[in-house]
Amino acid sequence: MPLLLYYAQTDLFAILMLLILLLNMRRVSDLKSQPARVFSLLVWSIILNIAADFAAHALDGFQSAAAIQAAVVLLFMLNPVTAYLWFLYTDYYLFGSEERLRKLALPAAAPLAVNAVFALLNPWTGLMFTLDEGNAFHNGKFIIVLYASIYIYLLAAMVQLIHNRKKLAKGELLPMLLYALPPFAGSLVQANYYKVLLIWPLTALSLLVIYTFVQSKTIHTDHLTNLFNRREFDKRLAELADKKHTDNLLAGIVLDIDNFKQINDRYGHKAGDSALRAFCAVMRDSFRQYDFVARTGGDEFAVILELKTATQLDRIIRRLQANVDAFNKTGTLPFPLSVSTGSGLYDPSTVSSPAVFFEMLDARMYENKKKKKQEG
Repeated sequence: MPLLLYYAQTDLFAILMLLILLLNMRRVSDLKSQPARVFSLLVWSIILNIAADFAAHALDGFQSAAAIQAAVVLLFMLNPVTAYLWFLYTDYYLFGSEERLRKLALPAAAPLAVNAVFALLNPWTGLMFTLDEGNAFHNGKFIIVLYASIYIYLLAAMVQLIHNRKKLAKGELLPMLLYALPPFAGSLVQANYYKVLLIWPLTALSLLVIYTFVQSKTIHTDHLTNLFNRREFDKRLAELADKKHTDNLLAGIVLDIDNFKQINDRYGHKAGDSALRAFCAVMRDSFRQYDFVARTGGDEFAVILELKTATQLDRIIRRLQANVDAFNKTGTLPFPLSVSTGSGLYDPSTVSSPAVFFEMLDARMYENKKKKKQEG
């Protein structure tokens, strides 16, 4: 089988796989949301890169030098777009802020713009690639501009993920970091053997793995806060309550944001969403990475902890309150955050089931809320 025909089949399979992914996205998610738009653009950029990569290599040695120049210029301009969109997507995945995403998009496009200028000027400068007498293209001295623009985005995304790993749930960091490895390996091979078309089929595979991971995660998590949902909380609590032969104490905390309805009524639901995300950030700084934190209702959260001593529970709650107070001093929101809590240790000799334990914590939280209203 001719090598080009083999690559055509591989590329076609990758494109079909990505089109199926897009159809599934349209079926199960809201494509009007900013992160969904970025992810769908990411998919389309890979499809376009696969097509452009194949076209450039299919035309290699073609009689028309102008056609080859145009195809390769387009390919080189498209190449970093996928890495740029991946960087934006990881930023939203970490911070969940559409406003931050919009502010970041333009300045982050600087490497993209530099690469585009070099690519567009190449027919006159020959800096990024050249054509030989047979109209076959070869990498030029400044091909490094292309690879640098790609690796800047990939490395920036990796650094950002590692630096903000506390914002990720347990087990999320590694799949996100591994996204770049297959296309990175493919780019190293293709940089030395440019007729071996590996980068974009491998990138498509990476994106499919990420999408599968994200989709499986959405079954277990709350879409707004990225915390575990009520179903996962109930499941985890039941598992730990049934756990035998452990020296750890099982504890729980139920938390509720005070005056949340008034926040929504006065400042709007967008401000309410910001309050939820801000409180989630405070909780991530307050609880340990292996504590199980879930959103169990509109403005209600619950935490499952395994402790060595009962006094640890009081210390953790005091740390949470101190972090809430510290956040309020920053003036990030136009209103202060306040939270009521109900906590306790799980004792199977006095509590008949995990569900009853949760109800007990919930009742204690409302007692705390009522007491605060009476005092203040």
